[in-house]
Amino acid sequence: MRYVGLTGTRAAADRLTGVHRAWFTLGLLSVLLLFACRDECHRHGGRAGREAATRDNLYAIRKAIDNFYGDNRRYPVRLSDLVPNYLRRIPTDPLTHRADWIVVHDGSAVVDVRSAAKGKTCDGTEYKEL
Repeated sequence: MRYVGLTGTRAAADRLTGVHRAWFTLGLLSVLLLFACRDECHRHGGRAGREAATRDNLYAIRKAIDNFYGDNRRYPVRLSDLVPNYLRRIPTDPLTHRADWIVVHDGSAVVDVRSAAKGKTCDGTEYKEL
């Protein structure tokens, strides 16, 4: 049986197969290298996911503080004042696994919350600045 390759010979067809095999191997190694070198945000249990959940929890608490102010024309004295009318419970910080939020006071009222986690997010922002 005769192979039709670039020059019409079996040797040319074998060389072409070898070239394809080499490119396939190189491509496969490149993909494996990409997976092996993923940044830290996507390793170790999904740090980026925990950061997103922390942002969501901060948003929920801040929204509850704003709603409390809208209804009462004053800010809550403590976070527990938001439960049960504005929050079912004070959410935990997925980064610290506790409800240990840093409470920002304006006088004696709670006006904001921050994460108590140490370190920086995947994009370089301090956790306490979220």
